[in-house]
Amino acid sequence: MKYFHYSILIISSVLLSACGGGINTQTNSMPASVGAVGGVSPTVLAEGPAAILKQQGQRQLAAGELNDANSSLERALRFAPQDAGVWYEFALVRKAQKRPAEAVQMLKKATVYAGGNKKLQEQIARLESELQPRQIIRAQPAS
Repeated sequence: MKYFHYSILIISSVLLSACGGGINTQTNSMPASVGAVGGVSPTVLAEGPAAILKQQGQRQLAAGELNDANSSLERALRFAPQDAGVWYEFALVRKAQKRPAEAVQMLKKATVYAGGNKKLQEQIARLESELQPRQIIRAQPAS
């Protein structure tokens, strides 16, 4: 049912934007929360369904709803398979699911698509270092 609501939300946004016509030269001094629909900001709505699903997945992950977050991010990847941010969020879900090997594979995909996004590249590197198995150095007996 909630997916139906998001579909209606997207269709409504497209139809309303088509009705705008003309150029708006006024500056908007309203707070960012004004115009938000279903907790989704107008900026994210403008970016399309992948961004909406990514934001939904982030909220679900934060709430500990790992299966729902997984589903949302899978759907986001269908819309934007080369979105490094979605792959990164997917890696966070895999980490929370205690599946570090899969998380590392997703981070590798995120790295490929991150391009010049330095902030995302740093986040990817940080998470990857957290997921790498630690080498235990054992002292060698003295001869």
